[in-house]
Amino acid sequence: MNDEEEVEIEIFQRNNQELINIKNDLSIKKEDFEIGCCCCKKYILKNFNTLYDVIVSLELNKNDKQILLARIQRIYKKIRKQQIKNKFHYISSKIFIIFASILSPAITSLNTDSTSVAYTYLWWFVWTLQIGISIVASLSSFFKWDNKYFLYAEYKDKIELEIWNYLESNNEYNILSDDPNLKHKQNLNLFYYRLEYLYKSVSSKDNRMENNKDQNKNNNNNNNITTENSEKESKNED
Repeated sequence: MNDEEEVEIEIFQRNNQELINIKNDLSIKKEDFEIGCCCCKKYILKNFNTLYDVIVSLELNKNDKQILLARIQRIYKKIRKQQIKNKFHYISSKIFIIFASILSPAITSLNTDSTSVAYTYLWWFVWTLQIGISIVASLSSFFKWDNKYFLYAEYKDKIELEIWNYLESNNEYNILSDDPNLKHKQNLNLFYYRLEYLYKSVSSKDNRMENNKDQNKNNNNNNNITTENSEKESKNED
């Protein structure tokens, strides 16, 4: 091994040790971004090991790094949680409706012998499936699981793209600077603004869905009250 290789190895080890010291000094650890998984370590973001190391090695002070990690964790974790919850409800409801819609006419077409012992049980089973389809479809429409799932999935990808654009100094973050190492410091406020803007946008759209749901419910109640009053007036006139 020549002297140059020894120097390179020494520099690499020193830089690696400095990176480890910086990680240990931060209050927000990599483990704070982990999600529950029984078989292996998983994080809320893809390629998070690389992303975390890049953030730690940025030319930022300790407070800036901790605020950056904290805001990414808070916003991305909330959006991902909502996306997973609505994804579960959306896919589960769709699968139930598809299978129940297939089983119901199939069993009905086969259950033609009214003298059979299983006739009554199958009849009630088909009836239950029909009621189940109506209930699940109504709940899906009321809570807007499909719209919310696609909304949060879209913004989850947008926020992930925004994080990488900031780290790679792409698009809006590709500014002219005398010192390239200071680019991330100069772009930090812009990144915070765009990250909060994305979170505010998805929250506003979610709230509008909820308001529309409540408004439709109130309109239905008002229509029912108007119908009842009209029926009472008709009876009084008679």
